[in-house]
Amino acid sequence: MEGILKSTDGGETWRQVNSGLDVASFDVIGMASGRIFVGTESLGGGSLYRSEDDGESWSKVAEFPEAVRAFASDPPGRVFAGIYKHGVYSSPDAGKSWAPLALPGLTVTALALSADALLAGTTGGGVLMSTDRGASWQLVGVRPVEACGLFFDTSGRLYAMTCDQSQVPLFISNDVGADWFPVEFQSVTTVYSLVQTKDGVLFAASSHGVLRLDSLAGQWLKVLSRGVFTAIIVNNQGDLLAGNDRGEIFLSRDRGINWQLVLAVSFQSKIEVLFTFPDGSVFAGTSFRGLYRSQDGGETWTRSGRPSSTVLDLAIDVNGFVFAASGAEFGIWRSEDGGIHWLNHGLLDTRVRFLEATPDGSIYAAGLDGVFRSSAATPGDWVGENNGLPYPGVKAFVLAPDGHLIAGTVSHGLFRSAAVLTRVASRQGSGVADFELRQNYPNPFNPSTTISYALPRSGFVTLEVFDLMGRRVATLVKKKQPAGFYSARWNARNSASGVYFSRLLVQDGQGGHRPVFSKTNKLILLK
Repeated sequence: MEGILKSTDGGETWRQVNSGLDVASFDVIGMASGRIFVGTESLGGGSLYRSEDDGESWSKVAEFPEAVRAFASDPPGRVFAGIYKHGVYSSPDAGKSWAPLALPGLTVTALALSADALLAGTTGGGVLMSTDRGASWQLVGVRPVEACGLFFDTSGRLYAMTCDQSQVPLFISNDVGADWFPVEFQSVTTVYSLVQTKDGVLFAASSHGVLRLDSLAGQWLKVLSRGVFTAIIVNNQGDLLAGNDRGEIFLSRDRGINWQLVLAVSFQSKIEVLFTFPDGSVFAGTSFRGLYRSQDGGETWTRSGRPSSTVLDLAIDVNGFVFAASGAEFGIWRSEDGGIHWLNHGLLDTRVRFLEATPDGSIYAAGLDGVFRSSAATPGDWVGENNGLPYPGVKAFVLAPDGHLIAGTVSHGLFRSAAVLTRVASRQGSGVADFELRQNYPNPFNPSTTISYALPRSGFVTLEVFDLMGRRVATLVKKKQPAGFYSARWNARNSASGVYFSRLLVQDGQGGHRPVFSKTNKLILLK
C-alpha cells in the first residue's frame, strides 16, 4: 500500500486515504490548528498538502524549491517547514502563505518547538536553536565534524571551513572553538580560503567565485566569477590576490570591485596557496607547475626555484628560511635564499599538506599521516606529535593568536595543542629577533648571488657592494623598510673576478640619522 494510511482502531487495521494526492510517497507528516499536513518531494521541487477532514481528503497548499523534510507548528497557528538545501520556511496563517525564514543553503531534516525555542536538526550543520522564532540562530552542543581550513581574523574569531556540501560551509567561534555558530549563505557554497583586509572586510575564495561579506546586510556578495577559487590573500600594499582551480591569479586594487588577470599557469593546474613575504614579494604554489614569485605585489610573475612539481603550503621560520610542503611524494623543501635554491628537508613519502613555523625555530608539518615537528637543533629530523589525537589524519592546521596549534581532524572534529607556542613567525608578519646580514649564496658565485638580511624593526636600509680598494661597485638597496626578512640579488656580469664586500647599514630614520646596525661580509666572484 502506498500514500497516506489511516487507522481508527489503534493501529490494528489501516486503509488508504489518498483523495486529492497526486504523489504516492511522503517524507513528513504533522498537525497544526487541527489540520494535518504532509510533505513530499515532487517533480522539480517539493510540495505540502493539507487535510481539514481528519485525512479523508487533501489539497495542495504550497510548493517549495526542494523536498519538504521537516514540519512543526506553534499554538497560535504559525507553521514551519524544513526544506532540502533551502533551510526553514514559515507560514503565519496555518499554511495558506509561505516565505523563506532562515538558514538558506542548509538541509533541515527535523524541527521541534518548545515554549521558548525553535530547534532545527540539519545535515552536516548540527542542531541549531532560535529563541526568537527564526530571526537568529546558534549552534547547540555540536561542533564542525570535519574542517578543511581554519582562519583567525584580526579580532581573534576562529573560522572553520568544512569543504563538504553536506555540512554547513562555514562556522565561527568567538572563544577559540568552545562554541560555534554557522554562517549562512544564499546558495550551496564551499569555502576554501578566507582573508581580511586592513579595514576589516572579509573575503572568501569559494566554489561560487570570490565573495565579499556585506557586514551591514549580513550577506555574502559575489565579486568575481571565474571557476572555483581556492586561495586568497592581501599583499603588503593592501591589494587582494585570488587564485582558482584553472591556474589563474587575479589582482584587485580597489577592495574587490575590479579585477585583472595577472598570471595564467595552466588549465590543468590549480593555485594551491598564496603567501605574502614581509619584503612585499608574493609566492604562489601550484599543483603540477611548481612555484611562482612576484616581487611587485602580484603585478608580474616569474617561475621561481622549483622545490617540486606541486607546492601545497609555505612557511617562513625565525631565520628567514622558506619551507614548502609538496605532498606525499617529495615531502618538505627548504630554501635559505628567499626561494631561489631548494634542498629537501625530509618527510619523503608522507602526506603533508600544512606548515606552521614557531618562535623556537621549529617547523610543524601536518597532513593525512599526522602532525610532525622538526626542531632548530635537528633540522630535517621529524618527530610525530600526535598524542591526544584520536585519528592522525589532519585536514586543517593553524597556529592561533593565543599560541596553541589547532588541528582539524578527519571525522573527529577540532583539537587544540596542550602546549602554548607564542607566535612570532606568520604568513604576514616579520618573525625577526635581531638585525642580521647573512652570507651570500652561492659563494663563490658566477655571475649572480643573493644577499639576505633581517630587520627586527623598521629603518632606513643601505645595502652596497665594494671592491678590495673600497670603491662602491653596486647599490642594491637604499630605502626605508619595515621589519622582516629581505633578500637582494647582485648580478656581477660586468665585474672582474676577485674578492668583494657586501655592507649592510641600518639607520633609525629616513637617512643621515644614527646608525643602529652595520655589518660587512666577504664575497668571492669566480669567472
